[in-house]
Amino acid sequence: MKWLQNGFNPEVLQNAFNEQPVFEKESLENMLNLFSMLCDFIVSKGYIRSRRLDIASEALRWMEKRISGPFLFPDLAKHLGYSQNTVLNALKKRLNMTFRQLRVLKKIEAFERIVLENPGVSVEDAALKAGYNDASYFSRVYKKVRSTTPSAFIKSVGQGSEVR
Repeated sequence: MKWLQNGFNPEVLQNAFNEQPVFEKESLENMLNLFSMLCDFIVSKGYIRSRRLDIASEALRWMEKRISGPFLFPDLAKHLGYSQNTVLNALKKRLNMTFRQLRVLKKIEAFERIVLENPGVSVEDAALKAGYNDASYFSRVYKKVRSTTPSAFIKSVGQGSEVR
């Protein structure tokens, strides 16, 4: 309000506004298209990060907090405040994985972390803590992803700690 006290004249503002160039609709659309292309180029070259990459990072954090319990893709999309397609595309673009593949991988990583932090833990107990209620199903999933059994992983961890 200080500018009003110093004798600001609203007509000066109106005149300044009127002196600004007026663009035709087609010119404005061309400028917006050019700006959009420039932004896409900058993001594709990695000069700045796209928000969709941040969606993937936030999705990973959300999943890691809920690893031992059930979590569904619609819940993730709702939490992030984006459509399911937007989240799915962000995960595919950044991580080259679907939600299902990522969920399986995160649960396997949780299993391995539990085993490393708790020597002597059984496959059943570690799988349960990692969010799998059926140890035999978990074993099949683990073997498909890691090309070895969870028991072999536990054994290799045990042998590694004995050698040290």
